[in-house]
Amino acid sequence: MGASSASAGIVSKSQANVNLESFNRTKGKGIFIIDEVVQKEVGEGIDLIKDLWYIPDIDLNIAPGT
Repeated sequence: MGASSASAGIVSKSQANVNLESFNRTKGKGIFIIDEVVQKEVGEGIDLIKDLWYIPDIDLNIAPGT
């Protein structure tokens, strides 16, 4: 195989930073989606300032996904 195949997995520092920023944005969106579901289903949520997730201690009957 040629030299280009050997370096296919190498990215520049600037590209790595772009990838990390993209991951962080996606991660943040995922947290907000989960928080929205928690708020809708059990009436609680997250506190991003205190880095806490408030979930009430109640008996929940949550069916597993399919």
